[in-house]
Amino acid sequence: MRVHRFVVVIVALLLYATHLNAQAEGCPVGTANRTITICTPPEGSSITNGHRIFWYVNDSLPYTLCLYLDGVKQDCDLQNVVVESGIDTVLFAPGWHRYTFVAFDSAGFFKSATNFKITTEAQCNKPATDRQINICSPLSGAQVLVPTHISAVANSTSVAAKFTIAYVDGVQIARSHSALGLPANTISTFFPFAVGEHTLTIKVVDQNDHTFSKSIKFSVVATEIK
Repeated sequence: MRVHRFVVVIVALLLYATHLNAQAEGCPVGTANRTITICTPPEGSSITNGHRIFWYVNDSLPYTLCLYLDGVKQDCDLQNVVVESGIDTVLFAPGWHRYTFVAFDSAGFFKSATNFKITTEAQCNKPATDRQINICSPLSGAQVLVPTHISAVANSTSVAAKFTIAYVDGVQIARSHSALGLPANTISTFFPFAVGEHTLTIKVVDQNDHTFSKSIKFSVVATEIK
């Protein structure tokens, strides 16, 4: 795999063992032929590093799918990714970026793109008390749609944070990347969860490798498939 100058690592990860078909509410996709749906990151979203990409290709013909980052080819022959797996991507530079998926088949090619911003700014208000975490999205007990925005910030004043991890139902979905000059105490990502109740846990690991965490429950409700 070629490595673009913005990319540190691209790793395919198995997140859920349960198979979810193309019309799962976690990644609603259309039925039109020769189309690509990009579920996350959504167009125009502002997120931190440590996000995952989810997509789905609908093509009646055999195809080869290629991923481009900011116009530079990263990999080809990718497979459909809905809720059960994703590509975990880390980018070097804060600022605007673009993922473009291009599918090549015997009829030619078709593509889809999403523009998003990697930000160094916390998207929640930091708690006033040391070693506390503010989860501002989703709210505890909320009913939300997909893709769901996960956003949290921690106060780690006495001992600085080394990194922050977001878990949903015990599975890691995002991690901060302070080595890239981004905040170690923040998480912001979008994720296409399946319909139903979920548990979100935000865990902070400080420079002494001590941890503190906070958990909430939220529910994803079904949306109409377009």
